[in-house]
Amino acid sequence: MRPLLILGIIQFGALILCVNRSADAQTTPSLPPSVLNSESDNNSLGDILKTDLLNRLRKTAEEINKQSSNKTRKPRPELGQRRGVFEPVDLSEYLGPDGDQEKAWDILEKNGKVPPRSVFEPPSVPQDATSPIQDLWKDAPLEKRMNYVEDLMKRRKYYSAQNELDEILETGLKGDDLVNALVMREKALFHLKHGKTVESDYYRLKAYFPDDKRIDELKTYLEDQSGIKPLQDTVLKNPSNSQSQRLLLDQYIKHQWLDFAEEFFGVTINDTSEASIQSLSEVYYRKQDHPMLIELSRAAQNLFPHQAIYYYNEGAGLYAKGDPVSLHEAKSVFDQAFKLARQKGLQEKINWYRSHLPSTKR
Repeated sequence: MRPLLILGIIQFGALILCVNRSADAQTTPSLPPSVLNSESDNNSLGDILKTDLLNRLRKTAEEINKQSSNKTRKPRPELGQRRGVFEPVDLSEYLGPDGDQEKAWDILEKNGKVPPRSVFEPPSVPQDATSPIQDLWKDAPLEKRMNYVEDLMKRRKYYSAQNELDEILETGLKGDDLVNALVMREKALFHLKHGKTVESDYYRLKAYFPDDKRIDELKTYLEDQSGIKPLQDTVLKNPSNSQSQRLLLDQYIKHQWLDFAEEFFGVTINDTSEASIQSLSEVYYRKQDHPMLIELSRAAQNLFPHQAIYYYNEGAGLYAKGDPVSLHEAKSVFDQAFKLARQKGLQEKINWYRSHLPSTKR
């Protein structure tokens, strides 16, 4: 039995190393408890081989992480201190590009990394038993159907609420009934994590119903439910606090509300502190609104003429535009930024751009 145990461990180790090397990931998950804590004799050859295997596995993971961190990337504009990272789950980090993603999702769900499937895929229902009720319900008065939608929202059945509202809207509502249904639908979409869609819909509704208070109340609801409102209040009390602005901006980014963010930082607080300029700079950078990034950077240079980051940000915006005139202007802007830069990291970013400009590119 001992040779079979050793052979099994070696084969298992080779399999793990093969999968690990093929995975396109920055991190390697820990081994299951059953592997780490298997029952075997102390100091047995199997334990020694197993320990050696784990050490090699960790070493391989460290080498992969080191290689990934050494990759050259285009520098970003100086946008202030970052707080938090919001990235979608990449299943290839757990299985590799050729792995079984269905099994990976089950593991992630079990470990609490992703929501249950039921959130996205409602369970099937016996159609024969419910169809008579559904047919009867379609002829129910609008008031009863809207009451049912409100009940679904209270019970956090947002997917069902959205479907019900879509059916109601197909009946050709008008006036107040139409506005109420549309506003309720946007609330359901928000809870279903469709932040970007909700933001776009809000501005359409605001343009179509400019004087309707229910549209303004919708935005208040979104700010309250997203946790943005208390962060806004903190920033308004002290706009120059870069940390509180960073927390607020991260929350806007999490919900993909860049237009809401631009409206708040550019209009609501109406502040010219460096913290506000950095927040707006990141908003324009993420929206790929390069002309506004350039314009803001030039205005900041008048307020803070000795700060290199605003010349650097202007240069990054000009470089992103890519036309010959902008690239020519970027050279002199980056030269000025380099003269003012005192930090080695910023100097390296500036030199990256300078080396990639057409006039200096080899």
